[in-house]
Amino acid sequence: MAGTLWRKLKRGSRKMVRKTKTYGKKGVQNLTAGFEKISLSPAKTGEEDRQPLLSTSGNAAPLSKKAAGKKPVYDDEPRAQVTPSPDSTNPYPARAPLDPNDPLTPLLSLECVEPVVQDFQTFYQYLSDNLNIRKIAQGSYATVFRMAVIDKDEEYTIWKLMAIKPRKGKGSRKPDQTFIDDAANEVKSLAYMQQIPGFVDFRLARVLKGSLPQELITINEKWEQDHPDDACESEFGPDQQWLLIEMSDAGTDLEVVVKKGFPDGSLLHKKEDGARLQIEQTWDIFWAVSEALARAETHAQFEHRDLHPGNICIVNKSTRSTSDEDFCEIERHTNLQVTIIDYTLSRATINDEVLANLMRDPALFTQTSRDVTDRRQYEMYRKMREVVVGYELPSKKNMENWKEFVPLTNAFWLYHLLQLLLEETEEWETDTKDGKELDDLGDRKDRKLLRQLMRVLSHLHPDDPKRWGYLSATEVVDDHMGRLRKRPFDSFREGESEAMQEQRKARADKIEKEMEELIDRM
Repeated sequence: MAGTLWRKLKRGSRKMVRKTKTYGKKGVQNLTAGFEKISLSPAKTGEEDRQPLLSTSGNAAPLSKKAAGKKPVYDDEPRAQVTPSPDSTNPYPARAPLDPNDPLTPLLSLECVEPVVQDFQTFYQYLSDNLNIRKIAQGSYATVFRMAVIDKDEEYTIWKLMAIKPRKGKGSRKPDQTFIDDAANEVKSLAYMQQIPGFVDFRLARVLKGSLPQELITINEKWEQDHPDDACESEFGPDQQWLLIEMSDAGTDLEVVVKKGFPDGSLLHKKEDGARLQIEQTWDIFWAVSEALARAETHAQFEHRDLHPGNICIVNKSTRSTSDEDFCEIERHTNLQVTIIDYTLSRATINDEVLANLMRDPALFTQTSRDVTDRRQYEMYRKMREVVVGYELPSKKNMENWKEFVPLTNAFWLYHLLQLLLEETEEWETDTKDGKELDDLGDRKDRKLLRQLMRVLSHLHPDDPKRWGYLSATEVVDDHMGRLRKRPFDSFREGESEAMQEQRKARADKIEKEMEELIDRM
């Protein structure tokens, strides 16, 4: 069971219903039928199968399992065509039976993962012979590369490299590695969630074995020189296992876009102090993420659980696709394409199977930083823990709680996102005429947009349960669309507010003590 707080909130809240569809329905195999039944998530039509950039020996079955008759929202991405390696006479061979006792079987048994473990050095040599490789991001558990065809830079794809944590033995205690089951869950989520508008397109995954190739070590060292806060481990033994995920390019992450602009040097909104957001851009980014999460909650009981700006990607399109209007309920004002990425910590129900990261790493909840934005992000993890497992640190006793569907976590991350977006939105310049302020400023469109976003922010505040106006991303969207019935201010929130304050203070004291102990060990 989830935390006491979440259980009581559920009992005190209304049944969450979208039109004729009960909120929280488990994921369905045929998403097309599901999309057609609700106005928020219409089906895509006429979509082509996504093929991997490179075809090597032992390829898995092609990604043709998506619902028939769909079309991608943005289908102008270049598709690279590279001649397969000489030993790939049959790019999709029949799968040999896998050893059920092999720890890698949960990964290798997936149709979208190549069924054989490949030598990292040999595979990388094949990559480097065909592709230009450039590192574009570094996360806690993964490194992201851009792979472009040599002499054809417009033909490229994105690769995510994750170190797999051994279940026991050498390297099993090494930090910043992904458990095999969590890696398998992420691949399943990627393959399924790509069918929902607003989520990244997935192509293929491979399992590799071996130490990190020297060229990648050099690339990491160069990255660390330019990004001293993004240091990553490069020393791995010959038995190290890796998961390499191939995806389409979703654009530049929001954190980089806001601070530095796009890779081509263009900015969202040029100001003297850098790339700032206009209110229309803030509006579009926030509602694009909110609607994508709402669709995911409906179709897969999805919680992202790590939705900081680095996991939201932006593309500034020259024109808006006509298909945009097919799945956007809330009006857009720009040509921004927004995509959610990275499901490492996510939770979803897919084909009646619950996929969830059990948050085994206690360091996730004890992080601290001198940077205000980072501290807010770290506090979101602790807020999630409060509503999912209570105030305890991760343990075998409460890990299973993370499998429960608690969409309030999505609302927490929407608060974090909207707070950051509004801080980056341009300051208001007072319109004047003959030295006097105009009287109709309140009627301007941008003022109206700001007021509506500020109202949403006030109902998303995670610090006080009395101010939780929304218990999910679905409710955020429903309220804006006028579908959310007012929830009574129930006795639970009034009657236990004092007790909760005492619990919160005790927990804050405990966290502070944990922080001091952590700093002493560093």
